[in-house]
Amino acid sequence: MRLIKSVLLTFCLLFSTSVFANSNSSVEDLKTRMDNFDKALKRINKQISNNYVGAKKMPSEAQNSKANDALLFKIQSLEETIQGLTGDIERLTYEIEQLKEQQKQQNDESGIRFKEIESKITNADRKAQSLIDEKEQIKAAKVEAEKKKKEKDEADAKAKKDKETKIKADFGQKKPDELYKLALSFINVKDPKKKNLKEAERHFEAFLFLYPQHKLAGNAQYWLGETYFSASQFEKAAKTFGLGYEKYSTHEKAPDNLFKLGVTFVKMKELEKACQVFSIFEGNYPNMMAKRIAIEKKNAKCQ
Repeated sequence: MRLIKSVLLTFCLLFSTSVFANSNSSVEDLKTRMDNFDKALKRINKQISNNYVGAKKMPSEAQNSKANDALLFKIQSLEETIQGLTGDIERLTYEIEQLKEQQKQQNDESGIRFKEIESKITNADRKAQSLIDEKEQIKAAKVEAEKKKKEKDEADAKAKKDKETKIKADFGQKKPDELYKLALSFINVKDPKKKNLKEAERHFEAFLFLYPQHKLAGNAQYWLGETYFSASQFEKAAKTFGLGYEKYSTHEKAPDNLFKLGVTFVKMKELEKACQVFSIFEGNYPNMMAKRIAIEKKNAKCQ
């Protein structure tokens, strides 16, 4: 009976510390506990085998046959219990292995997801840095553009001041009529080879700077445009003719400035602008230069 009690006590102790005692155990911990449980059962089974005398009764024990039968029944019952527990251990071991496999799959899936998240974070960080770099580049370019504009404005202002100083020094003593006739003389010549467009440009610019409100200023504006046009400086010519028409709109040279502005746009291949100018001309001066306007509209392919 002491053996039975010892076996049952050992079993209870092992069972009480088995995998069922701690529901929060990890899979590896459960596996370790099941292995220990299996070893304990094998040890108990061995103890029973070593002390089991079999069904045959010894002569000296005849008088205790009932006690022996009871002991044998208890031992057999314990063996059956151990066998059942062994089956439970095998089943639980299998389930633990399944849990380990599921855990491995979950870990693998989690690893993949973590890698995807890390990749997205890395890409987002890279894009954010790229935007920051781009913003810094734009900021630097803006600062550089403002710096260059300031330098250009300062240079233009200085050049204009120097030019005005030189105009005053070269032409400040000349009367308006005298200066205008001198400027016109450089382009109003019979021999085209004797034209001096540079000097004409310089003198007309001086006239407009010194005498912007003079009655001949509208004429000077037109002829300055003509010097640019003759030198194939069409952008300067267009700006000069446009300013002449706008600033001296009531002057007798206003129609000439407007007409020549349209012709200049044709030279610049700005046909849509040329057609707009000719349309304005016909609206403002319906009875002037009709034949020349028709020719230039054809050159501009106006509808």
